[in-house]
Amino acid sequence: DSVVTNAKLATGIDASKITGSALPALDASNLGGDSIFYKNASDPAIDTNTIDGTAVVVGQLWTNTTTGEIFICTDATAGENHWVNIGYGIGDVYTYQGKVAGIVSLDTGAIYSVSFTSDGTTSSVGTFAKGTDAGSHATTQSKTHGYSAGGATAGTPPYNGEIDKFQFAASITSSTIASTLSQIILSSEGASSLTDGYAVGGVTAFAAFAINSKLCQKFSYASEGSSDNTQELQRAMRNGGCWSTVTDGYYVSGSIDTTNGGSVATNTDNIEKFSFSSNANAALLVDTLTAANHAFATLQSESDGYTAAGHNGGAQQLVQKYSFASGGNATNIGNLSQSRYNSGGCSSITHGYVISGAGVSPASTRLDKFAFASGNSISNLGDVTSFSGAAMGNGWQY
Repeated sequence: DSVVTNAKLATGIDASKITGSALPALDASNLGGDSIFYKNASDPAIDTNTIDGTAVVVGQLWTNTTTGEIFICTDATAGENHWVNIGYGIGDVYTYQGKVAGIVSLDTGAIYSVSFTSDGTTSSVGTFAKGTDAGSHATTQSKTHGYSAGGATAGTPPYNGEIDKFQFAASITSSTIASTLSQIILSSEGASSLTDGYAVGGVTAFAAFAINSKLCQKFSYASEGSSDNTQELQRAMRNGGCWSTVTDGYYVSGSIDTTNGGSVATNTDNIEKFSFSSNANAALLVDTLTAANHAFATLQSESDGYTAAGHNGGAQQLVQKYSFASGGNATNIGNLSQSRYNSGGCSSITHGYVISGAGVSPASTRLDKFAFASGNSISNLGDVTSFSGAAMGNGWQY
């Protein structure tokens, strides 16, 4: 038998000629053309800009050797790559959960950062361009920016349809963008797809009871054009919460009022689900929370949605968990360190954070943290002395 040593094979060799029972493994980096195959013990990240010193390109394949999942890069923008899961497993490399920090805002318009790396250290990082018109707004986010849609000064008319935008950074400067909501709104909730923001539900006026909205107002992160309102909830709702997966938005619980002199607001325990890829109206699921509620914080891992605190005849402590994959009714996983409502909620890759809140005297300064993977493990990180009171709307994370 002959052996080829340190020689170049001629081009155009038929594959059938390359045979043998002891062919060595081939190093793909030495093959002609671009090498798009890579393996690693973990998933890629949105800021995985290079692999072995070579810039990531669209079409790059990444195999997680721990889970067997395979990802392909569909957007190679530095610092905000998008990886789609094409192998075994669930979900793309989604950007909703954060690795660096969470961000919450008060009804004064002040913006605070909550560190995910130093266990909850908080700091003041900016204010909204629309000033105190940041109360009860919808919070949505792209891969690089946070958006505040609608709201009102300290919860009083006039409401607005403005959308503020800021870049995720240590110091935040907010600006009002050209986009506007098609309906001015207060107490709506925000859902986020990979390409669009949604301001869902809310109240348009009180006369004398709340006139609520069914609209899912959608605006593009890329074009920042004014929103459309082709999708609706099944019921007009306000002060609920939203979760976002790669494919769907969820509207959770909240208050129902009838218009112009109807009955007093009633809290619900229902969950509605709408698709990001179609303009179909939301479907009212048979799934429910364990208790009706409103004015709670919403948090989420990649696989589950959570509600924390809230108001149902009084301030609440309960944390509830809902599975995106299997559905079914939510389950109780424990209690926060203090009852409250209008708290801020932020989600890291591994933990949920519940910050501040109203409904107690003096206003809450508590910062609670719980692990997504460990069920009932809810801990209090102490008091956040830098701010207290209503962290209006839910937070952002990056």
